[in-house]
Amino acid sequence: MINYNRQYITKSDILSVIKVLKSKNITKGPAVKEFEGKLGKYFGSKHCLALSNATSAFYLLSKFLNWKKKI
Repeated sequence: MINYNRQYITKSDILSVIKVLKSKNITKGPAVKEFEGKLGKYFGSKHCLALSNATSAFYLLSKFLNWKKKI
């Protein structure tokens, strides 16, 4: 087996995931807002949006750039 990456997961990471999974809001709760805020601050961005996958990100980007579907 070829290892291409090793994860570094702390006990704090695990406890944070458990906390969110036990909450009422898994996908749109306060943890997401907190993450977006910290990520935006890290990159020095006024706006930040967390998405679940690259497909969603590319779709949003296509709307932002006003790409049109070619037939």
